[in-house]
Amino acid sequence: MALLFCALTASQVYGQTFTAIASGDWSSSATWVGEAPGTNESDVQIIIPVGIDVILDSEVTLSGNSTVLDVDGELNSAANSSLTMSGGSITGSGSIILEELVLEGTAIVVFTGTLTTDVLESAVATLTLVADVVVNQALVLSEGILNLDTGGSMNLESDAVVEVSGGSLALLGGTLTFSGDYNVIYSGNTSSETGIELSGEGLTDLTIDVGSDNTVTLNSNVDVAGTLSMESGTFELNGNDLEISGDVSATGNGELSASVAGSDLTVSSGGSVTGTLNFSSEANQVNNLNIEVGSSGSVAISGNLDVEEMLTLQSGVLALNKAELTINGDLTGSGSFSADAGSDLTLNVDGGTTAGLNFE
Repeated sequence: MALLFCALTASQVYGQTFTAIASGDWSSSATWVGEAPGTNESDVQIIIPVGIDVILDSEVTLSGNSTVLDVDGELNSAANSSLTMSGGSITGSGSIILEELVLEGTAIVVFTGTLTTDVLESAVATLTLVADVVVNQALVLSEGILNLDTGGSMNLESDAVVEVSGGSLALLGGTLTFSGDYNVIYSGNTSSETGIELSGEGLTDLTIDVGSDNTVTLNSNVDVAGTLSMESGTFELNGNDLEISGDVSATGNGELSASVAGSDLTVSSGGSVTGTLNFSSEANQVNNLNIEVGSSGSVAISGNLDVEEMLTLQSGVLALNKAELTINGDLTGSGSFSADAGSDLTLNVDGGTTAGLNFE
């Protein structure tokens, strides 16, 4: 009886070991020594040796701090499958190809092989990757910091989305690359600071949707080549430059803020901007405001904005829509203004401006 008790206790602490002996489905007992692992396992060891290809054919969740998923062979994904690690570790140096990988709770990844996934969600307080990672469709940063350590890399394929909803991405010696155009979304009811997710030359669409009481703080200059969508919350320029060479969405209730001195705002779309650049009612200031939307184009602003150095109306119309615009520097260019009855335009200029005030 004592020996039986000890055996049961050891099984509970260390869990069951599943070792793959043939290529095949995760759910097939023919793939494993003995029975196949289930779809919800805790405190187990799952071993896929070199030369073995296991097909993940269901939605699998692994938990428990002693859980180990060791992949020295291949773990591939069938349709409608996913892997969630809420505890334990992924080890090995083989190949992992998945539709969706969710890392949460106390999960650890010391895997050094190649990891390819359509969707990667990181929700671990501090997660460090040293693998070569390819994200085909979406990188979701839900919580904590995802670090790319020395020897590790991440490549976002063309048209991928980075969604920041409480987490962040950082380099600790690793590399981040973008294969083409990609989009970034700040979401969730939480404030965020921008990071290296905005560093790619292929940045296309940028969406701010963090709830009315939250702020996304810009920490670098950014050029939005696609559409800037201000769905909800505040986008604080924080002394950095914002260039819109694409468009502004006509929907949404978000606001721009320039409460920190030093920013330049440029609209260089070459044509009319669909939506309005809504500034907060608080004091906002930019060094330079540059408008170049073509001779027949227009861009509208609302809210409170001071231009400290130069307003350049290179072309097109700057439409004031319930705006309070103050020019404390100079005015140049061949563009013109339009204004509604709820707008104010103030010039605090000594000696006049380089260009005249042209209204439609």
